[in-house]
Amino acid sequence: MENQTLPVWKTVRFVLNNLFSNKFMYVRNAAFLQFFVSFVGFRILSTLFKGIILLSGQSNFNFSNMKLFFSSPIIILAFIAYLFAVILFVFIEFSILTFMVYGTISKTHFSWRTSLKNAFGEVREFFSPQFIYFLLYLLTLLPLGKFGMTSFLTDQLYIPNFITEEIQKTPTGAIGSIILYIVLAYFHLRFIYAIPLQILTNHCFLENMKTSWGLTKKKLWRHIGVFILVEVVLSLIGFLVTFILTITLGYLSSIMDNVFIVTSLFVLSKLVIFFMAIYTKISLVIILVKLADDQDAVDVTIKHHIPEIPFKSTIITVAAFIGLTIYYSGEAITKYHWENSSSAAIVAHRGFTEYGVENSLEALEAAAKEGGCEIRIEACVGGGIPALTAITEALSGNAFSEVLGIVNGTTNYILTKMGDEGLPYDEVLRDAQAKGFAEADPTADVEGIDCANKLSILMSLVFDKYVAPKDIPTEGITKISMDALAAAKEKNCKIKLISKAALDENGVLSYSVKPMELPASHPLSGVSNEFNAIYVTGDAVGEVMFYGRGAGALPTGSAVVGDIISVMKKIG
Repeated sequence: MENQTLPVWKTVRFVLNNLFSNKFMYVRNAAFLQFFVSFVGFRILSTLFKGIILLSGQSNFNFSNMKLFFSSPIIILAFIAYLFAVILFVFIEFSILTFMVYGTISKTHFSWRTSLKNAFGEVREFFSPQFIYFLLYLLTLLPLGKFGMTSFLTDQLYIPNFITEEIQKTPTGAIGSIILYIVLAYFHLRFIYAIPLQILTNHCFLENMKTSWGLTKKKLWRHIGVFILVEVVLSLIGFLVTFILTITLGYLSSIMDNVFIVTSLFVLSKLVIFFMAIYTKISLVIILVKLADDQDAVDVTIKHHIPEIPFKSTIITVAAFIGLTIYYSGEAITKYHWENSSSAAIVAHRGFTEYGVENSLEALEAAAKEGGCEIRIEACVGGGIPALTAITEALSGNAFSEVLGIVNGTTNYILTKMGDEGLPYDEVLRDAQAKGFAEADPTADVEGIDCANKLSILMSLVFDKYVAPKDIPTEGITKISMDALAAAKEKNCKIKLISKAALDENGVLSYSVKPMELPASHPLSGVSNEFNAIYVTGDAVGEVMFYGRGAGALPTGSAVVGDIISVMKKIG
């Protein structure tokens, strides 16, 4: 095509016209594509990953046992195969979307089968070192979340908040993070044509990255302007449609509370969200393909062309809409049934994972915002010790002035063995790991991070004040010497890792996690080995201590079952 760089506003108009002229075709094909990638692809990848876990002989994959996984050549090869499968599905998705869009721009209108066959035809490039380049490119996008070209398969992949918050605890980390995001965003914008060109040219991925760098060299701000304007228009349309639906159906639901109104509201809102997500994703592809075509960067040979048959396309479109409606209707009816049933309860421990990493604060907060739920956390501090329930219920008539805790069994075990038996730190740590008290990577325990997390929870319950763990002054046990333990013993004291929060006479709250010398007469001084204890002082009850096993399958299970029974009793 002859090089014809259009003004920004004309490019935006072209993108929007293309999007809405082919809206039904895009929705139809994208709906089937999402089904293929999200259901078929996800299940295949899930099976492969479970196979890797089984092959390793481990029960799961986490940071603590990561070294064990990558110490085996067979496991490494299995991981490479798994990554290749991920890349394959992601690339097929991008290929189908790109061929679909290019068909509308070139006035060819490819069928679903044409796009699929050409997508598989492009896969051959990844049976080469180009696979590595593509993988590295995708990994660099991870810190950016959903910025730019994302896949149905990888939409939920991002760096959790608790990791970024930890990195940004210091000014250096915060500044470094900002610089990293800016640099990655810049490079992503410069390489943004790489994937479309990989699909629409016969060049290797590295060559397409170089071409993308050249295409964006002088016109980067023009590209950014087009992206922003298109997204603004689509966002406004989505907002207006959602607002009108919410107002209309909200009014109807206020005067007619029945399953039909609830289902209609839910289905329509889900469909709007689904369509806008698809249109937003496809609009980016249209922009990239259009701008690349305008700059004569596209050089593709379409294989296996099968013309689109209008009658069949209409049937498939209607079927896609009906399928989506049935799926969301079933979800809405199920939700309505559970929310209005007095004899049913859902018990879960992962939170609302669509909006946060499972078992994270974000996921739990999302579950709470969704409504109709109780969050129970008895097992979070002290394992099987019923301290949290006692503090929030049995002792709720007290105003507390202090809370002390030995809330990490690993560190208490290590300090007990070092202080009582004179064993060196490294030897005791290995012993604790062998007995299952300590993780393969004990950093969170021995540096006091786990204690800070638990103290944050205790302060929220005892003083009704939330302090983020990162804001709690924290010191672990790694700097405690044998001489210090011996000196404490001579004074008839013991060194314990204490999580402490206290109110002074002016109502100012102080808090810390650090090793402390406790006299032998103090109740916490006698807490040994892997045991935990929580010590509170109330204005009415005085001093109270809760003591028991702070970890282990049965103690933790006892606390969890207790929470479940409590919830079931509450709902009748």
